[in-house]
Amino acid sequence: MKSRRTPLTAWTRIGAGAIALAAALVGVGTAANAVPASSTPDVSRDGDASITIHKKIGEGLSYGANNGLELPADEEPPNPLQGAKFKLSRVVTSPELDLTTNDGWKTVSTINTEAGVNPSRESLLAAGAVKDLEEISTDTTGEDGTIRFSGLAFGLYYVEETDAPAGFSPVSPFLVTLPMSHPIETDHWLYDVHVYPKDRYAPEKMVIDSDNPTGQEGAQWVITSSIPAGAVRAYRVEDTLDSRLVFKPGVSVTLNEGTGASAKERLKLVEGTDFEVNLLPDTDDNGIETQRLVVNFLESGLDKLSDEANKKLRPTVTFTTAVTGLGHINNRAQVYENNINRSADEAFFATNEVATRWGMLKLTKTDSKDANKLLAGAEFDLYYSHTNDFKTAQKTSYSSITNEDGVAEIGPLRYSDFADNIDTNKDSNKYWYYWLVETQAPEGYKKLSQPIPVEVRKDNTDDSDRLNLTVRNVLDELPLTPGPGGEKPGSILPGLPGGLATTGAAGIIALLIATGIAVFVGAGLKRKGKENADA
Repeated sequence: MKSRRTPLTAWTRIGAGAIALAAALVGVGTAANAVPASSTPDVSRDGDASITIHKKIGEGLSYGANNGLELPADEEPPNPLQGAKFKLSRVVTSPELDLTTNDGWKTVSTINTEAGVNPSRESLLAAGAVKDLEEISTDTTGEDGTIRFSGLAFGLYYVEETDAPAGFSPVSPFLVTLPMSHPIETDHWLYDVHVYPKDRYAPEKMVIDSDNPTGQEGAQWVITSSIPAGAVRAYRVEDTLDSRLVFKPGVSVTLNEGTGASAKERLKLVEGTDFEVNLLPDTDDNGIETQRLVVNFLESGLDKLSDEANKKLRPTVTFTTAVTGLGHINNRAQVYENNINRSADEAFFATNEVATRWGMLKLTKTDSKDANKLLAGAEFDLYYSHTNDFKTAQKTSYSSITNEDGVAEIGPLRYSDFADNIDTNKDSNKYWYYWLVETQAPEGYKKLSQPIPVEVRKDNTDDSDRLNLTVRNVLDELPLTPGPGGEKPGSILPGLPGGLATTGAAGIIALLIATGIAVFVGAGLKRKGKENADA
């Protein structure tokens, strides 16, 4: 410490007030009080000061006066939060910071002005007087939600929550001065400072695709965040879409109680009045051009977020995208709030990452006797159901006709065994069963009279997320003589699909049955990437 000390004047008020503002913005106990003490700090406490962190679940609410004093037991915020990890660092300055002098408080005020409110490490280190951050200690809150850093020298300290408990967002970093002027006894100093940073629920993202069979229906995305304490000056939700996702106009913004399936809508916000929606050019993680959805809260919406009656509610943004590509499509969103501009080093809260998975049916149509004879002109419609019963199936908007190579592709289709970001099985009501129904056969061939069951699963698709399926047709030939049972020409043999003419050739009929003409065998789908069906 410096040996030469000068009387403290109004600079105490300036420096203390600036740091108090930074603390109040994140709902922590104030780092200093705006009323200067009239006496010089007790230098015998230099090296024996402390910072106690009381970690609580904040839900956007403010508690106490946030003035550095410990709250009485009956005013202590409820719900202590265990497992929050904090790092305490001393701000090293040049010249050396001495908070028993006016010059020391001038330096604090300058640092706060240059680094900004709740500074990141980068912005704090960029301040002119700051030379380094010296780590003092790291600790994790216990069952009572507290940490006490003791034996501290006078100075300016930087507090970071480096690891928040699961489901919560860390508070923004903040600065604390030791000592700080006592908020009540104005001729005294406070050497044991108590701060009350309150974790908020982490923003989370959901994808809902369990009832959407085709890429045209796509996937619904739900982003749920929380509201900061006090006045909200800016609030923005951004989502850079994967290039395989195409935004479908229409965004819903609500304030909900709870999240997920149990969420209850309490207030619906109005586009153009409470928020605006913009779609901006961007690139995805692979450098492919795409779009970024930006939902920005307007003044009316910010007023609703600032209303204490709404602080426990969860802002929820919901929108839908079509799906135009295949594979695992991952997505996450970001929530920006208060005096922020989108930049590389600004603070934001990122959601968890979720995925939707889509595949394609690649159908090849061939002659039943000559697999090398590829058939064009076969047309198929696609049906779907959550139950393995075609009677319950509904028709999709998808249809396709085989080209000159005998190939038709149908999709994207939501994977049968992956829905709402989790694996599903046949016991789940989210599992998809699909059927192909031939509506037109190739010229000169019989049309299939039974639907072909198909399941798009991770164990039967290739590396390109395609299920390769071969479907064979028989020639449309009428027998010239009755069949072996005396059937008339053109009649249908019992147990065989309609459209199979009798030929009198028992060996051919046996072959057709053996290759699966009567029933498309679902069990055959276990063969990775290649399926067969005959007609």
